[in-house]
Amino acid sequence: MPSRTPGVVTTMTGAAETVPAEYMPVLEAVLGGKYAERMARVWVSNYDDFKGDESNGEWALAREITFTRWRSASRATSWP
Repeated sequence: MPSRTPGVVTTMTGAAETVPAEYMPVLEAVLGGKYAERMARVWVSNYDDFKGDESNGEWALAREITFTRWRSASRATSWP
């Protein structure tokens, strides 16, 4: 059963300079998943799919990352 701890932690400091290696499988799954094109645009700060709304675009990406991570945990994979 997945952990009930918060799935998204943010420091509200803007874009990350790097992605730790242990999180790359999650990012790869998001950028290769059902909404890959849309999430890839948000990843490069293109919010056209969200009517130019950065907040909604970033929130969508955070939700997709959280869902992907939760799904992987429920399947008992070795992702962080």
